[in-house]
Amino acid sequence: MKYSNFVEAQYGDHIGSIDVMGQTMQLCDHMQNIDNAYYATSFILSVTDRAMLKAQGARFGTISDGSHAVYLTPELIAAAKPLREGDEMTLAMLTRMANGLASANMKQHQKFA
Repeated sequence: MKYSNFVEAQYGDHIGSIDVMGQTMQLCDHMQNIDNAYYATSFILSVTDRAMLKAQGARFGTISDGSHAVYLTPELIAAAKPLREGDEMTLAMLTRMANGLASANMKQHQKFA
C-alpha cells in the first residue's frame, strides 16, 4: 500500500475536522474571494447555529455538487480548534490557512486602497 493511500485510509476523516465555536466542519485547503475579501472554505459536518456564525462574519453557500459550504473569516480560523486532541496535521492546516488568508487579504486591501 502506498503511503498516501495509507494516510487517506487512516486519517482521511480526521484531517481538517475542526470545531469553530461549538460548530463542527471540515476545513478545505481553498480560499474563496467574496466581495473583495478572502475566506477559508469549509464544509458543514454539524452546524446548529448558523446565526451565531453569520454574526461572526461567516458566509454560507452551496457548491456545484450540492455540498453546503461555510466561508470562515480569519478571526473564525483563529478561533478554530482540531476536533481531535493532538491532531498536528489539522493544526498545521489551520496555521497555513491563517497565514494564507492574512497574505491574500493584505494584497487585496492594497489593491483597492
